[in-house]
Amino acid sequence: MKAGERDELLVRLDERCNNIHHHIEKIERHLSKLNDKAANAAIRVGVNRRWLSGISGIVSTIVAMRFLGIF
Repeated sequence: MKAGERDELLVRLDERCNNIHHHIEKIERHLSKLNDKAANAAIRVGVNRRWLSGISGIVSTIVAMRFLGIF
């Protein structure tokens, strides 16, 4: 391989490395956003479960009271 060909190859390899680095940074930013969204969704699921549990308890109490003729 001649010196000129080698230099062209090194320039191309450097450009590819820079391009790969740029894409990896974009992927990391995107993954970070997705992780934040997944964490927020998990928190909302927990809150919704607590609400549904409370509502379920209230409804079952009202149904039992209706069945017994108290309400």
